[in-house]
Amino acid sequence: MAKRPKVTVIRSGHNTPDIVVDPSSRTPYVQVGVHAITPAAARALAKNLTKAARLAEKGA
Repeated sequence: MAKRPKVTVIRSGHNTPDIVVDPSSRTPYVQVGVHAITPAAARALAKNLTKAARLAEKGA
């Protein structure tokens, strides 16, 4: 029997949604809060969140 990849939960801390990574399902996904997204979408979201945080800190 093949070993299933482990589901990983990344605890983000106060006021931040936890991230659940499940590589074992038919379509691997990353779940952020209530939203399940693809790995590619997670990468794009990370980039955009970084950009948004930078703008918010600058007071744009």
